[in-house]
Amino acid sequence: MDVHGGGFRAARGTWWGLLLAALIPPALLLAGCGAGLVGSADGAPGGSGLVANPDFEDAVADGGGTLDPAGWQVGEGLAEKGTGNIVEEHPELVQVTEADGGVRPYRGRRFLKVDARLYLKSHVKGYYARPVATGGLVQEVAVYPGVGSYLQQVEIRGRPDFREVEGNEIFHLRFTDEGTLLRVRTGRPDYPGQYGFWKTYSRLPDGQWNTIRIALRKAQATTDGQGRTVSQWKLAVFVNGAVIFDTDRDGVYAQYIHAAEFVFIGDETMSGTPRKMDPRFTGDGVGVVYYDAAYAYTP
Repeated sequence: MDVHGGGFRAARGTWWGLLLAALIPPALLLAGCGAGLVGSADGAPGGSGLVANPDFEDAVADGGGTLDPAGWQVGEGLAEKGTGNIVEEHPELVQVTEADGGVRPYRGRRFLKVDARLYLKSHVKGYYARPVATGGLVQEVAVYPGVGSYLQQVEIRGRPDFREVEGNEIFHLRFTDEGTLLRVRTGRPDYPGQYGFWKTYSRLPDGQWNTIRIALRKAQATTDGQGRTVSQWKLAVFVNGAVIFDTDRDGVYAQYIHAAEFVFIGDETMSGTPRKMDPRFTGDGVGVVYYDAAYAYTP
């Protein structure tokens, strides 16, 4: 299903409604730079900053003369199945840089380059200063697609409600040269691929920074058929200022994750098969994508 815009319904008089009302989409979905990201010096636009080093300005030396982002957990190379531990590092896959070809930072003097390759992991994880289990969370990031074939994603992950829950993904936004895929953790605790609900959209515009804003708001919990408590989140996703998903409009809650704990950026799978627009699989990442301004804050 291709989605090319549409209105949304916001709850007036609430934080959720105010946030959505402030970000009413422009005429064209996924077109142009939109309103952009707004950040303060401490990385906490309008609230309390949760991610260290959101602009990737601080870096630590890695092997091969490259730099890793300070304060972020980096995975780059061949990992041991079952544990995720890197057993053969490829330091060139994740780098902090000041320029790459014609790409320059979205803001500041540095940005993140993730070079995804089949059969290898290449990603960063930004752990929040504290798990977010109540109230709201906003995660922002600027994304610049590389040239040619690519597949990478941004995810919010957290603490499952109970052990039968499959994985820890709340939400997944996948960027590919064939289109953009959104999937939401909902439906049932053991849903294959952790998706339950999904939509597809046009690809991100090339040759520019694209701004992503993910807003989560804890909603009233529900119960499943076995009487277990199931957490629910309202979710709104904006790309270049345009809303592409909204719980109030689409009627879908993110479920089964009690607390949001970190943002995942890049590629994790080593399957050797990209499956770019198939929501049933995460797909093995390929190609280069750049990231900057990964602010996270509580409103």
